[in-house]
Amino acid sequence: MSASVQTAPKGAPTVAALLRDAYPRHAAKLAARAAGTTPDTARAWVAGRKAPSADVMLRMADACDRFATALENFVDDRRARRMAGPDAAPAGTPAAAKALT
Repeated sequence: MSASVQTAPKGAPTVAALLRDAYPRHAAKLAARAAGTTPDTARAWVAGRKAPSADVMLRMADACDRFATALENFVDDRRARRMAGPDAAPAGTPAAAKALT
């Protein structure tokens, strides 16, 4: 019997960085509250082992302005990098965007 190795979903490190940006202290507890889920589930998100669904991310953005702002900044940064070309990265890249590289 062999143990299977589970890998984190592709976006999990990005979501983890977004959560840490939005909630510098008590990230799992506050994310769980905003998402309406358990702290154990949110701890897996913050650790980058799992990622919430898009529906849950929208629920968190609706419940918490700090998460909505972190998500919006991440999307704006991705858009700016895409528009600037593959080799360009804007100054002051947020931690969430750095998680992608």
